[in-house]
Amino acid sequence: MSVWTHVAGVIRVDCLRCLGKKPDFNKIFVSELWNEDTFGACNMPMGSEGSLDFRVIENPNRDSLAAYTVVIFGDLRDFSVANIPEIEDWWNKVLDQCGCVRQAILQIQPEDGDVKILEQKD
Repeated sequence: MSVWTHVAGVIRVDCLRCLGKKPDFNKIFVSELWNEDTFGACNMPMGSEGSLDFRVIENPNRDSLAAYTVVIFGDLRDFSVANIPEIEDWWNKVLDQCGCVRQAILQIQPEDGDVKILEQKD
């Protein structure tokens, strides 16, 4: 019987877009799902049926400091509570690369263990 781990999270990235600085989210988050250009280069946690996925939402108000929201989601098959450290390591790396992270939270729900919630580092 397969063990699944369900993941959902959000990262708020503040940025002064008037300065033209935007994190390269497509390099920070490389999902293997439906992306032929980066196939094999996936850097997101991956189960036996694929990786986590992400979407970037750009705030249409260009004057707002809250410039981008990254939504992370997915279901990792054959990924158990023992694999949570892999997600924690990945989480810390991507937060370091996103620039000015104002808020970030990730919920990890393994079917064989307790829910774990990760927040941004200090």
